[in-house]
Amino acid sequence: DFNIYALSRISNYNIVLACLLAEITGSVSAAIIIKDMICSFPAVRFGLIVGIGSGVLYYSA
Repeated sequence: DFNIYALSRISNYNIVLACLLAEITGSVSAAIIIKDMICSFPAVRFGLIVGIGSGVLYYSA
């Protein structure tokens, strides 16, 4: 696992954060991070992926 994780705690919950890989974009990068995180932290019970999105809306008049 070559990912860099930030470990923290909020109230009674342990938190594991990871940043998506810069070299690989899209859902492939997210899938790699999740797979590696589950292997490195098998007690993870809930996952949440947060991002800015990868699309730009276009409205035509």
